[in-house]
Amino acid sequence: MSFGQPQNPFASPASFSSVGPNAAEVARGKLMPVGITIMAVSILSFLACTAYFILNTIVLFADGGKLLEPPPELNESERMGFYIGAYGVNVLFVVVILSQLVIALGSSAFLRGKGRGLAMFTAILNLIPCCSSPFCVIGIPLGIWALIVLNDPAVRQTMR
Repeated sequence: MSFGQPQNPFASPASFSSVGPNAAEVARGKLMPVGITIMAVSILSFLACTAYFILNTIVLFADGGKLLEPPPELNESERMGFYIGAYGVNVLFVVVILSQLVIALGSSAFLRGKGRGLAMFTAILNLIPCCSSPFCVIGIPLGIWALIVLNDPAVRQTMR
Protein backbone atom coordinates (compact mmCIF):
# COMPACT_ATOMS: atom_id res chain seq x y z
CA MET A 1 0.00 0.00 0.00
CA SER A 2 1.42 3.35 -1.01
CA PHE A 3 0.63 6.64 0.66
CA GLY A 4 2.00 8.86 -2.14
CA GLN A 5 -0.03 10.76 -4.68
CA PRO A 6 -2.97 8.79 -6.02
CA GLN A 7 -2.54 7.64 -9.61
CA ASN A 8 -5.51 8.47 -11.80
CA PRO A 9 -5.09 7.08 -15.33
CA PHE A 10 -7.74 9.50 -16.65
CA ALA A 11 -6.20 12.70 -15.20
CA SER A 12 -4.64 15.31 -17.44
CA PRO A 13 -0.88 15.28 -17.52
CA ALA A 14 0.87 17.60 -15.08
CA SER A 15 2.90 19.09 -17.89
CA PHE A 16 2.67 18.78 -21.63
CA SER A 17 5.79 18.70 -23.69
CA SER A 18 5.48 18.69 -27.44
CA VAL A 19 9.11 17.64 -27.74
CA GLY A 20 9.25 13.87 -28.07
CA PRO A 21 8.40 11.10 -30.49
CA ASN A 22 5.39 12.97 -31.91
CA ALA A 23 7.17 16.34 -32.10
CA ALA A 24 7.23 16.29 -35.91
CA GLU A 25 3.49 15.67 -36.09
CA VAL A 26 2.78 18.36 -33.51
CA ALA A 27 5.00 20.83 -35.38
CA ARG A 28 3.39 19.98 -38.72
CA GLY A 29 -0.04 20.53 -37.18
CA LYS A 30 1.05 23.99 -36.06
CA LEU A 31 2.81 24.93 -39.30
CA MET A 32 0.16 23.86 -41.83
CA PRO A 33 -2.58 26.41 -40.95
CA VAL A 34 -0.06 29.26 -40.95
CA GLY A 35 1.46 28.20 -44.27
CA ILE A 36 -1.87 27.74 -46.01
CA THR A 37 -3.22 31.08 -44.76
CA ILE A 38 -0.07 33.01 -45.70
CA MET A 39 -0.05 31.42 -49.15
CA ALA A 40 -3.74 32.21 -49.77
CA VAL A 41 -3.40 35.84 -48.68
CA SER A 42 -0.21 36.36 -50.68
CA ILE A 43 -1.78 34.92 -53.84
CA LEU A 44 -4.82 37.19 -53.44
CA SER A 45 -2.58 40.19 -52.82
CA PHE A 46 -0.42 39.29 -55.82
CA LEU A 47 -3.47 39.07 -58.08
CA ALA A 48 -4.95 42.33 -56.77
CA CYS A 49 -1.68 44.24 -57.14
CA THR A 50 -1.00 42.84 -60.60
CA ALA A 51 -4.49 43.82 -61.79
CA TYR A 52 -4.13 47.32 -60.35
CA PHE A 53 -0.65 47.69 -61.88
CA ILE A 54 -1.98 46.73 -65.31
CA LEU A 55 -4.99 49.06 -65.02
CA ASN A 56 -2.84 51.94 -63.79
CA THR A 57 -0.38 51.45 -66.65
CA ILE A 58 -3.22 51.42 -69.19
CA VAL A 59 -4.67 54.63 -67.75
CA LEU A 60 -1.27 56.35 -67.67
CA PHE A 61 -0.48 55.60 -71.29
CA ALA A 62 -4.00 56.08 -72.69
CA ASP A 63 -4.46 59.01 -75.08
CA GLY A 64 -0.82 58.91 -76.14
CA GLY A 65 0.48 59.56 -72.62
CA LYS A 66 -1.26 62.93 -72.17
CA LEU A 67 -1.87 62.05 -68.52
CA LEU A 68 1.90 61.93 -68.04
CA GLU A 69 2.31 65.56 -69.05
CA PRO A 70 2.14 67.87 -66.05
CA PRO A 71 0.04 71.03 -66.30
CA PRO A 72 2.12 73.97 -67.66
CA GLU A 73 1.50 76.19 -64.62
CA LEU A 74 3.53 73.91 -62.31
CA ASN A 75 7.01 74.99 -61.24
CA GLU A 76 10.06 72.68 -61.19
CA SER A 77 9.45 71.07 -57.78
CA GLU A 78 5.75 70.58 -58.47
CA ARG A 79 6.60 68.89 -61.77
CA MET A 80 8.96 66.54 -59.91
CA GLY A 81 6.17 65.70 -57.46
CA PHE A 82 3.84 65.05 -60.36
CA TYR A 83 6.26 62.59 -61.95
CA ILE A 84 6.97 60.85 -58.64
CA GLY A 85 3.25 60.46 -58.08
CA ALA A 86 2.58 59.23 -61.60
CA TYR A 87 5.37 56.66 -61.71
CA GLY A 88 5.80 56.04 -57.98
CA VAL A 89 2.54 54.12 -57.67
CA ASN A 90 3.65 51.65 -60.31
CA VAL A 91 7.07 51.29 -58.69
CA LEU A 92 5.39 50.57 -55.36
CA PHE A 93 3.18 47.95 -56.94
CA VAL A 94 6.17 46.25 -58.56
CA VAL A 95 7.80 46.05 -55.10
CA VAL A 96 4.60 44.61 -53.61
CA ILE A 97 4.21 42.10 -56.46
CA LEU A 98 7.79 40.87 -56.00
CA SER A 99 7.44 40.67 -52.22
CA GLN A 100 4.21 38.70 -52.58
CA LEU A 101 6.01 36.20 -54.81
CA VAL A 102 8.71 35.80 -52.16
CA ILE A 103 6.06 35.42 -49.43
CA ALA A 104 4.17 32.80 -51.47
CA LEU A 105 7.38 30.85 -52.08
CA GLY A 106 8.37 31.24 -48.42
CA SER A 107 5.07 29.85 -47.25
CA SER A 108 6.15 26.55 -48.79
CA ALA A 109 8.72 26.34 -45.98
CA PHE A 110 5.80 26.22 -43.55
CA LEU A 111 4.07 23.55 -45.61
CA ARG A 112 7.18 21.38 -45.96
CA GLY A 113 8.30 21.87 -42.36
CA LYS A 114 11.84 22.66 -43.53
CA GLY A 115 13.76 25.85 -44.07
CA ARG A 116 13.35 27.77 -40.82
CA GLY A 117 15.35 30.73 -42.18
CA LEU A 118 13.08 31.14 -45.19
CA ALA A 119 10.01 30.76 -42.99
CA MET A 120 11.36 33.41 -40.59
CA PHE A 121 12.12 35.75 -43.52
CA THR A 122 8.58 35.23 -44.81
CA ALA A 123 7.09 36.04 -41.39
CA ILE A 124 9.18 39.20 -41.05
CA LEU A 125 8.35 40.29 -44.61
CA ASN A 126 4.66 39.97 -43.72
CA LEU A 127 5.21 42.45 -40.88
CA ILE A 128 6.34 45.22 -43.24
CA PRO A 129 3.21 47.12 -44.35
CA CYS A 130 4.44 48.10 -47.81
CA CYS A 131 5.34 44.46 -48.53
CA SER A 132 2.06 42.96 -47.37
CA SER A 133 -0.25 45.59 -48.82
CA PRO A 134 -3.04 45.87 -49.95
CA PHE A 135 -3.89 43.26 -47.35
CA CYS A 136 -1.59 44.56 -44.60
CA VAL A 137 -4.49 44.45 -42.13
CA ILE A 138 -4.40 40.67 -42.61
CA GLY A 139 -0.68 40.30 -43.35
CA ILE A 140 0.66 41.87 -40.16
CA PRO A 141 -1.32 39.57 -37.80
CA LEU A 142 -0.29 36.62 -39.99
CA GLY A 143 3.35 37.61 -39.57
CA ILE A 144 2.94 37.79 -35.80
CA TRP A 145 1.18 34.41 -35.77
CA ALA A 146 3.96 32.91 -37.91
CA LEU A 147 6.67 34.23 -35.57
CA ILE A 148 4.86 32.79 -32.56
CA VAL A 149 4.56 29.38 -34.25
CA LEU A 150 8.19 29.44 -35.43
CA ASN A 151 9.40 30.04 -31.86
CA ASP A 152 7.48 27.06 -30.48
CA PRO A 153 9.92 24.44 -29.08
CA ALA A 154 8.50 21.57 -31.16
CA VAL A 155 8.67 23.63 -34.34
CA ARG A 156 12.20 24.82 -33.58
CA GLN A 157 13.37 21.26 -33.06
CA THR A 158 11.67 20.00 -36.20
CA MET A 159 12.74 22.84 -38.56
CA ARG A 160 16.47 22.72 -37.84
